[in-house]
Amino acid sequence: MASVQSPPFFEDDLSSEDDEILLQERIVLQKAADGKRTISAALLSPPSSHNSVPSSSSSSVLSSASVRFQSSFSTDGAFVLPEHMISVAAIQFCGFTHDSAIAIYTRFLGRPDIENNPDDLLDYMQAEIQQADFLNFLDPQQAMDRMGLSKDTQLAILNPLYDEIRRTETITFWALDTVTVSYKTLLVLNQRLKDAAKQTRVKKKAKVSAKIALPDAGPSEEPAHQSFTTTVESSLENLTLQQNLPQAYVSFVTEPPSELPNHYMLYKAKAAAQMGDWISEENGSLLLTGLVTHPGGDFNSDELASYWTPNRATAIQYRDWASVRCPYSEIWLIQCQVRRSYVESLRSKELWFSCNWKEFVWYCRKGADPPSRYRDFCQPNVDLIKGHVFKNSLVIITRIKRENVQDSINESNLVVNPDGRKATQWAILNRANMRRFDEEIKGKIHVEVLQPSAQPKQWAS
Repeated sequence: MASVQSPPFFEDDLSSEDDEILLQERIVLQKAADGKRTISAALLSPPSSHNSVPSSSSSSVLSSASVRFQSSFSTDGAFVLPEHMISVAAIQFCGFTHDSAIAIYTRFLGRPDIENNPDDLLDYMQAEIQQADFLNFLDPQQAMDRMGLSKDTQLAILNPLYDEIRRTETITFWALDTVTVSYKTLLVLNQRLKDAAKQTRVKKKAKVSAKIALPDAGPSEEPAHQSFTTTVESSLENLTLQQNLPQAYVSFVTEPPSELPNHYMLYKAKAAAQMGDWISEENGSLLLTGLVTHPGGDFNSDELASYWTPNRATAIQYRDWASVRCPYSEIWLIQCQVRRSYVESLRSKELWFSCNWKEFVWYCRKGADPPSRYRDFCQPNVDLIKGHVFKNSLVIITRIKRENVQDSINESNLVVNPDGRKATQWAILNRANMRRFDEEIKGKIHVEVLQPSAQPKQWAS
C-alpha cells in the first residue's frame, strides 16, 4: 500500500507549546500517537457551562435569550481527538471509514491551484457523499456503504427509534448533516483546546508578575497539589461562554421560562456548532441564519424559509437523534414565544393532509413552481403556512410521477409523534419576514442545552 502523505500544519492546529501546557493542565491526557490525542472528557462541556454560569447576566434587562444547561456533566473519562484538523484521522472523526478517509485526504492534498482554491476539507467530504444522485434509489445501508461511511455512523443514522424523523429527508441529506456537524464540532473542540492553552498562559504570566511585584510575600497558601478536577475546571473556565453565548446578551437560568399570556410557543432543534454568531455582540440582535431551510422544503419551493414546530415532542425527536449521530456535539432545543397579535398580523394559510397538501408538497419538494391555483400559498402572497409534516415512504417523493401523486402519498407519509399525534409545522417565508420574526422573538427565545454524550462513540483506527 502506498504511504499516506504527512498532514500539513493547519493554522488552527495546536502548537508544541500549546500541547505541553495542556498536558501539564491534564486537559490533554496523553501525547499524540497515530495522529490522535487523548483528551479529558471535561473539554466536551467546560465546567463553567453548567456549574459556574455568570450571575451578573442572570437578570439582565438586555438579554436577547435565556439558556439552561439540562444536567451536570462529569469530568471523568476521556475521548480521542485528531491531532491535525487536515488529516485522515480528522476525516474518520467525521464518520468515514479509514479507506475512504485516505481517498478523500489524498484528493484534497492533490487539489488544483492550492493557493487560490476555495474548497476546504469539508467540501471534499461533502462531495464524497454527493457523488451521485442515484444513491437515494439504493437501500440506505448500501447507499452509505457507497458513500464510505463507517459502520458506527451508519448505525446511528439508521437507529430505528428515529425513523419518523429520518424519513423526512433522504439518506444523502442526513449523511451530509451528520458529517457537517461532526466537522464543525471538531473545529469548535480544537479551538477550545487552543483557548484553554492561551488562557492558562495568561494566568501563569499574571501569577509570575504578581510574585515579582511582591518579592517579600510569604509562601503561597495554595495547596502543593491541586486535584485533577480543580486543575481542569480552572483551565477550561468560561470557554463555552466565549463562543456563541455572549454574556452581555444571554441570561443563564435554572428553570425554563414561564409561558407568556397571549403567546404561541414554538420549538426547533439544532447543533450548537451550526448556530454560528447567532446573537450580535454589537447590539444583541438575533441572526438566526443557522436555522434557515433551503428551497425544497415542504412549503418552500424556491425561497428560503424558517421552519418551527408547536410540538415540543417533535423537536425533542430531532434533538435526541442529533445527539446519537453527533455524540461529541452540544445539541440545543430552542423554544421561542411569539405574540398572537403578531401572528394574526401575518398573511397566513393552513394546509393539512388532503389532496391539495399532497400536490403542493410534491411541487415544493421538487423545487418546482406549484400551479396557479396555489398562488395564495406562494410568494409574494403569503407570510406563514401551517400544516402537517411530510415523511418519505419506500419511494422518495421527488421520484414520484405527477400523475401518481394522489395514489402514492397517503396518511402513512405524515410524521407522527411518540404520543400518536401528527406532527405539525410553521413555515415563515421570505427573508424580510424571517428578519421581522427574529426581531419579534428577541428576549423571548430560550435554549435548552443537551450536553454531549458521556460515552462518545469510538471511531476506528
